[in-house]
Amino acid sequence: MNDYQLSRKRYFDEAVAGTGFQSDEPLTANFKIPSHLYIQLQNHVSEYLSASAGISDWSNIDSDQLLGEVLKKAKNLSTSGIVIPKSYCDQKFTQVHKLIADILTLSSISNVVDFWIYPFNVRLKGVDKTAKSLSYPTELPHSETWVGCSARSVLLHIPVLGDMEGNRLKVWRPNHEMGVEWMKPLGSYHDANALIVNSRELPVTSASGTILMVDSSLLHGTHRAENAGLRVSIDLNLVLKSYPEDVFPDSYNLLADRQKVSNQNFFEIGKSLRVQSPDGEDDIFLPVDGMRHPANIKITKI
Repeated sequence: MNDYQLSRKRYFDEAVAGTGFQSDEPLTANFKIPSHLYIQLQNHVSEYLSASAGISDWSNIDSDQLLGEVLKKAKNLSTSGIVIPKSYCDQKFTQVHKLIADILTLSSISNVVDFWIYPFNVRLKGVDKTAKSLSYPTELPHSETWVGCSARSVLLHIPVLGDMEGNRLKVWRPNHEMGVEWMKPLGSYHDANALIVNSRELPVTSASGTILMVDSSLLHGTHRAENAGLRVSIDLNLVLKSYPEDVFPDSYNLLADRQKVSNQNFFEIGKSLRVQSPDGEDDIFLPVDGMRHPANIKITKI
């Protein structure tokens, strides 16, 4: 690790020490979700996926069948697999959010968060071999800062349904030359070939029933084993209080104000607040500001 990475580790460790997350590998940490809450999360996500695909009763089919039906029928899937909250499923999305917030409350993470980058992504990762032809394929090693996310941010990754062993997240540490310039936005993840040379894969596991925290100075990407099945995961991005803005300036931050959610509002969604979208099945949202994200949502009072 170089001086820049060691500096980030210092502030990362400071943040993690104030939570229920445990760090075994530098700049990563894990939180074990209580089993009864994890089962509830799987059920809530299944309801959200069912509403997305127009499935009235998902209780009689297994999760693999459900994911296959969503892949075939849902019209709110982005090219990178994001299941976009729209008017016909935003209430179910709000329910998923509330349960995530309940789980995160147990982790005490709210103590160390400056703000949340919203919305989080419920993502269906398939087996499409053409995914790497996209501009920002999440199968390639990447950092969220390459699409304009804050340099003070970390990723929270939660595997939820499907083939979580064969279709999973991997994490790499960049070579010793990386620094703040390395983290600026790119026109495509394919432009990062020189940046990811000599990166080292870390012994980090995104296991069922856990939340994996990954600092934005590390690389992550989806790895599919041969014959891997579909997988659903949840990805959240947040900005840590412990990362000083004068040390880690957001010179390349593309976040719009609408994408920043305060701690207070984040933990009120599902209680006094809800997520709402005006969009129907065939509506396409093309944001003119901020990071590229396909969800046209507002947080409103219940």
